[in-house]
Amino acid sequence: MNINDVDEKDLPEEITANLWLQKSIEYNYLYVGYREEPDANTGYLCLSEPLEVTFKIKPRKDINKSEIDCLKNSASKIRASAEMKCKVIEEKIQSLLCLEVD
Repeated sequence: MNINDVDEKDLPEEITANLWLQKSIEYNYLYVGYREEPDANTGYLCLSEPLEVTFKIKPRKDINKSEIDCLKNSASKIRASAEMKCKVIEEKIQSLLCLEVD
């Protein structure tokens, strides 16, 4: 099974992918890629033979729980950022009100 063909909603029990150690020609960094046929024509140089890796997929309920936890964490960060921005705005308002009184 090609990793690009995996449907997130209908995950199999495991997924096998071929990985290569690759180098970006343009940016000169190494990374592990899953391209099926990496070569210099794509801007990435293959530095290794493929390594076949099998990923055992977690049960759907565990994946859902993890996703919910991530979304809650994101919501908390957004809420905290918004509260901080509101606080800055309120402080500016108070500062301007103080100038009016003088």
